[in-house]
Amino acid sequence: MKQNKFVCILALVSLLCITGFESPPKIIVSKMEIKVLEIASALRYDFILKNEGGLFPDQKDLSHHQTLGNDLSHGFLVIPNGKLASLMELVPNAKFTIMRPHGGGSSGSLKNEGEIKIHLEYAIKKGADLKAVKEYASDSHLYIFDGSQEIAKISLNKVMNKS
Repeated sequence: MKQNKFVCILALVSLLCITGFESPPKIIVSKMEIKVLEIASALRYDFILKNEGGLFPDQKDLSHHQTLGNDLSHGFLVIPNGKLASLMELVPNAKFTIMRPHGGGSSGSLKNEGEIKIHLEYAIKKGADLKAVKEYASDSHLYIFDGSQEIAKISLNKVMNKS
């Protein structure tokens, strides 16, 4: 009986050593600004994001090599909740409620830098109440992807309430 417990513990320790102790990246929004661009009829989010630790999935195996293809500018997505979604142009036939992109960009990569700035713009429906768009804009989540893998889901209401 003692030998079986020892074998189980040894197997568990071996598994932990093989898979490693790396944790996924911990990404936080250190600053957020939301604007309604009346002339462009767009909702703009400006974020400063910080990676406070952890590794991106492909860095676990390539930590001693230069990581290629690490531009995450297409890996950021704001998903609206119901009230905001009703005021925004949406991507048709999408699996999820996705606002139609109007532009965006980033100052770098979270994989290589501790802090980056990003901005995302989404098209507002014609005739929508712009004050309501501004009011409901934080009723959303910021998703961060590395390829198809979700790295973070951040409630913008929680970010707004911390400010």
